[in-house]
Amino acid sequence: MIFKIIKNVFYSLLILILMFVTSLYWPRNIDKLEGINTKLPVISKQTPAIKVHYIKTGEVTTLDAFTYSGGSIFKTKTLTHGAVLIEHPLGNVLIDSGLGENAQAQFSEDMPNYLKPMMAFKQITNTKADIVLRKLPKPDKILLTHTHWDHASALEDFAEIDVLITTQEFEYVSTHGVPDIFPSQVENKEFNWKTYNFENKAYGVFEQSYDLYNDGSIVVVPLIGHSPGSVGIFVTNQKTRRFFVGDAVWNKQAILKLKPKMWFSKYLTDSHENDVEKVIALLNIIQQQNPEILIVPAHDADAWK
Repeated sequence: MIFKIIKNVFYSLLILILMFVTSLYWPRNIDKLEGINTKLPVISKQTPAIKVHYIKTGEVTTLDAFTYSGGSIFKTKTLTHGAVLIEHPLGNVLIDSGLGENAQAQFSEDMPNYLKPMMAFKQITNTKADIVLRKLPKPDKILLTHTHWDHASALEDFAEIDVLITTQEFEYVSTHGVPDIFPSQVENKEFNWKTYNFENKAYGVFEQSYDLYNDGSIVVVPLIGHSPGSVGIFVTNQKTRRFFVGDAVWNKQAILKLKPKMWFSKYLTDSHENDVEKVIALLNIIQQQNPEILIVPAHDADAWK
């Protein structure tokens, strides 16, 4: 038993050393997109008044260099685990579920031992408790950007409400396992999975979209790469448009500087890294051509505005 623990710690340290050295000498660039129009629709005066509430359930502090290729080795970056609650006149939508009441137990049971030192997190609260504490409205549906463990942890705390995912993502969560999908979170759980498909209705540069309330306020678009059914979610009120992009990047600087995740992070977490790099290039030009938009990666608290 002791030998096994020592071996796991040794391998974890070895991986960390390799990641650190690689971050110093192997930064990568993504080619800039040219010649496409990504201008988004003008915000309609009929857009309903909605409110956005950020729910921070946990965090981890790491080197900036570990969050994107070419990041600084002299700075730290705090990454957040959380969810976003959208108050809409027709319902309250939780984007991702954040960490749940049993997050630590799920992590202990399903995260491979060799990854635990790198993936360990500090839990601050759980999504359901924070909603109650802050007297926020109870969500009536959950809209997932993807189904990885840190986004699906609290699903069991809201088992009575619908969980919306794409058909591709449902196939993924039904057939894959650790370290991305935790069986303790999804197996033998009677969730109200509701799958949806995109319509051939353009939204800006995206040829397909899914308008949750058919009023332009919450529009889902495909951002395939991090997982087979990953999505981005445009949330628009009368003044501001936000674009929640899940884990396409962990650090918004990756979008601005056209950088992918660090090589080991890509290997560990991205299903199709080439598609992720295409997404990053697209997000870069969307930000340039729509400077007013707030692009929000799920784990970058500095972008939570």
